[in-house]
Amino acid sequence: MEVHTMVALIVGVLAGSAVLVVMYTALVYTVSHVHNK
Repeated sequence: MEVHTMVALIVGVLAGSAVLVVMYTALVYTVSHVHNK
């Protein structure tokens, strides 16, 4: 496997993980915020 392919794959995985973390955090924040009211 070429280096460029590996770098692109790693960057894609990191970006996907970051998006999932942000969505999960927003979901948890929304749920806790609603329950507090």
